[in-house]
Amino acid sequence: MINIQKILDEIQQKLPIYYPEIEAESWNLEVISHRKEHNKTFLKLRVKSKFDEQHNLFLKIYMNSSPKARLAVAREFYLHRIVFERLRNKTNSFMIPRPLDFFPKHNSILMEYVSGRRLDNLLAMICLPLLRSKTKERLHSILRTLTKFLILFNEAFPYNRTISLKDVIKETETLISETCNLINNIELLKKLTHLLKIFSSELPSVLELSVSHGDFRPSNILVDNERLAIIDWGNLNFRLKHTDLCNFVLHLILMSLIPPYSLKFQISISRTIISEYLKSLGSKETQIIRFVMLYTLLRMLNFYSRLAKGLWVHREPFDRIIGMLAKRQTIHILLNFPSFIDFIMA
Repeated sequence: MINIQKILDEIQQKLPIYYPEIEAESWNLEVISHRKEHNKTFLKLRVKSKFDEQHNLFLKIYMNSSPKARLAVAREFYLHRIVFERLRNKTNSFMIPRPLDFFPKHNSILMEYVSGRRLDNLLAMICLPLLRSKTKERLHSILRTLTKFLILFNEAFPYNRTISLKDVIKETETLISETCNLINNIELLKKLTHLLKIFSSELPSVLELSVSHGDFRPSNILVDNERLAIIDWGNLNFRLKHTDLCNFVLHLILMSLIPPYSLKFQISISRTIISEYLKSLGSKETQIIRFVMLYTLLRMLNFYSRLAKGLWVHREPFDRIIGMLAKRQTIHILLNFPSFIDFIMA
């Protein structure tokens, strides 16, 4: 059992390490908000002095305390710190929360709290026709910053890691087989196998891997005026190049399942991001992006199929409904994938 008060006591003692200007005895640590989500607990903390100076902190506690879980949390913290150091001085248009500490005994990570409005909530307002014209320029500024982040993120980690196309195809075939067994659809299996053959045929024999956020979606981007904050770095890892772009675009499109998002509006945003992205990288990356879009969509179908069947623990009943809707939409996109990818990359 994780004792939250013990973590707070340890944070109080370490305040002068996090902020050298602080004398621990003259600052008060208080919990501002507390929420649980699946197998995690999140606390927003405020460090306040008697002179009303303050710092806001964010504590993430993983309730699973197994050795494997502790190792995963330690890895998350140290990778997050590397990303922060690599990107902290790149630009003022986006930021990453500063990781402060890792508590192995309590399986917890402490970082600075960043404020802002979630991008998915902002898009819900912008997509309303009455507000769209007034916020058009702001939206374009946000999309340019997002594209800039994705490109700088790739450049910040110039690791020469690769994977053979043969291995990627083998992994994708396994993913297709597993997913189609989950939903019991032989026709879809044939269609997806055919798509894999088509979209892998023009790729080089070796593909680049790059450091990937792993869950790059609108809900993990906060907007504060014109500055963006990228949050939730728990899935950081090496993946196929352009995975974050594809993940973001596909989440944008699937958001159209829920009002007031509009499919037409979400696709227009997706096309803008892809266009800006390709301007910086060149058309030579087009074929790889098309394949990674297919691969990412297959992984999403696998996830939503499991979610719809209730195979993921720590999920609410409403999540299963979303899973069923998203699964249906994902299958529809896959069945029409050649025309879909041509349209959003036109």
